[in-house]
Amino acid sequence: MANNDIITEFLIDGSWVSSYGGEDLSARVRTASPGGPIQISRGIADQQSALGPQTSDFHLNQRDGLFVNRNPMSPLYGLIPRHTQVRHSIGPVEGHVQIFEPVDSNSTVSTTDKAVLDITGDIDIRMEITPPKWRPRDIQVLAGKYVSSGDQRSWHFRLRASGGLGLAWTTDGTDATDSFINATAVIPEGSGRLAVRVTLDVDNGSGSHVVRFYTSDSIDGTWTQLGSSVTTAGVTSIFSGTAPLEVGATNNGSHIVSGDTSYYGKIHAFELRNGIGGTLVAQMNPQSQTPGTDSWSDGLGTPNTWTLNGNARLTSDSIRFTGEISSLPPKWDSTGEDVYVPVRASGALRRIIQGGQAAFSPLRRHLFEYFGVSAYYPLEAASGATSPDAATPIGSGGVATNVSFSGSMPSWLPGSAGAATLSDATSSLYVVNAKETGNTGQASVLVYFKLDALPASYKTLMTFRTYGTMQRIEIDVGATGFQFTLYSQSGSVLDTVNVAFGSGANPSTVGVAMQIILEQEGANIRWHNLWHGVGSPTFYTTTPGGRTFAGTDVSYFVAGLLDAREDAAFASAQFAHLIFTTGNTSLNSASFADASEAFTGEMNGRRIQRLAGEEGLALDVFGDIDDTQPMGPQTTDTILTLLQGAADVDGGLLAEARDILGLQFTTRRALGDRYGLELDYSTGVLSRTPEPVEDDRYFLNDITVSAPWGGSARYEITDGANSVSEPPAGA
Repeated sequence: MANNDIITEFLIDGSWVSSYGGEDLSARVRTASPGGPIQISRGIADQQSALGPQTSDFHLNQRDGLFVNRNPMSPLYGLIPRHTQVRHSIGPVEGHVQIFEPVDSNSTVSTTDKAVLDITGDIDIRMEITPPKWRPRDIQVLAGKYVSSGDQRSWHFRLRASGGLGLAWTTDGTDATDSFINATAVIPEGSGRLAVRVTLDVDNGSGSHVVRFYTSDSIDGTWTQLGSSVTTAGVTSIFSGTAPLEVGATNNGSHIVSGDTSYYGKIHAFELRNGIGGTLVAQMNPQSQTPGTDSWSDGLGTPNTWTLNGNARLTSDSIRFTGEISSLPPKWDSTGEDVYVPVRASGALRRIIQGGQAAFSPLRRHLFEYFGVSAYYPLEAASGATSPDAATPIGSGGVATNVSFSGSMPSWLPGSAGAATLSDATSSLYVVNAKETGNTGQASVLVYFKLDALPASYKTLMTFRTYGTMQRIEIDVGATGFQFTLYSQSGSVLDTVNVAFGSGANPSTVGVAMQIILEQEGANIRWHNLWHGVGSPTFYTTTPGGRTFAGTDVSYFVAGLLDAREDAAFASAQFAHLIFTTGNTSLNSASFADASEAFTGEMNGRRIQRLAGEEGLALDVFGDIDDTQPMGPQTTDTILTLLQGAADVDGGLLAEARDILGLQFTTRRALGDRYGLELDYSTGVLSRTPEPVEDDRYFLNDITVSAPWGGSARYEITDGANSVSEPPAGA
């Protein structure tokens, strides 16, 4: 391989390639002037407060116009547009399967059941793995052929929390015949990469069955028995079931029993043999596969096709950078003969920062992810605004009469960055949804509101209109409950119902989220009303499953009127986050309730996971995201600030991934569990001996931490040589 085993690949036509059309693309990367070697920068620089995008700077030989996307003579013609992805590796590249947290994502490597995998007698199971630590928090399932549904339990191999190994199997597929055998010794805690093995001799010739466990430095190495052989009276057998063969989990990627979890970490190899040291019937070997591959055959006589699922990915530690190229500008020297391309590739954060990061409230972020909106009025306009703000400007508009906007978080809705207030008894707010047309089959409207007082009898606070069979719905508020009245195009009543607010949903004491859903059901239209008091886990409706009226045109919600003119009690009513949709997604979910409260109490690992999902950012997690720290309310800020703030709370590490265009988060606990780095000076791993310097640049003995929503805490060292007061002279 050219360039001293430095491999550069481009993502062309959906595949990672270092050569294309007979051209060695990797050899085009220059390591001499102009340009010099590849320069990679990543992480948080010294004294820098936040993560910046990782970059790679390098030069490409362009003497023949190969890297001109519009050059019809180039084999790369039309294949290298702006934002083409590139990655660098140091060869030779050895692949492995990495399974990331969270383990509730059905992550596994699997192959379908076939006759050669249905071993009923002696069995030999081998794996080579690098777990984050050899003392997992729960029992981890390493591999198995075991599905509880339909009693298809055959066997599973596992790593115990103590660091020991275990094997379980059944004779008839039911849990009633489950046999669990554990190793009599444990794996040393700091073992790092290791091969593990278990064998089951179903009949040792003396009327017993025997289980033995082993370890080795590799799956092809010399095996050393772990602990003693476990001999049990009576011969046994393994159930021949139809479950798939899975590596990293069983039960179709889910947990087997309470307390067990899927494996997470690196998987370097797996083998299954029929008989102890017998015929190899399955081999999951990612080492020779190209990183990014998600399915391949093991090439055995009866081949198995292995498929990655969930958070499992085929990658390599040899990959040092993955990013995308913003442009390929040609350059040339004074002679015009040496033509080259200076390239800067950047990671996933560049687009976020380059495009200008918008600061959105927790609800605005979440609702765009949760609902497919057609018109959305956050009503978070700044103080002094005279019209409602629209997050979907096309087809949206509104008129505010005697309405004020706060532009700051209302006390009754922590997830919002503002609210609209009907200033007096003459106030009204009218908004439209002109984006959708025709009969949609499904439609909904959602709005938050809060009242200072309640009218003595039912009065109309909100009216929403459609072009369908139902022409409008009026939502009235009374002294103790809500009333809903639906009208046809001719003005006749289609349905009406009233109901009490429900505990924790009185709009004069808490903010309330109210939703109306319409959906076609044969010759009828089913309508649902749902509401929820902010801060309460309870959701209400007048009729479980909804109510119906005759009609064949759902249409869509075209306008809404929020009106204080019906009753003086509505003066000072506040509204936020009015959304029109053409779907039937219900607000009845824990995530919706959490968004209303700005996700207060959310573990910071889960916050990072959720925020990345809302932004469509790929995220790799190292460590248990639930073994992190609870957070306060999510602030209205840019995505990068929110992600970095969540990582800082835990003391974890936020970075860009090396092998994909995405992010990675390592929890504080996972950082502490990592194996130590060992370097041998004599092998020339380091260009020179490190020169440690002890100074006080990073020494802090008096720290005050302030929360963005108020409050602070001070931590100081008050005694000893490192106390806040300087030690005496000469100390």
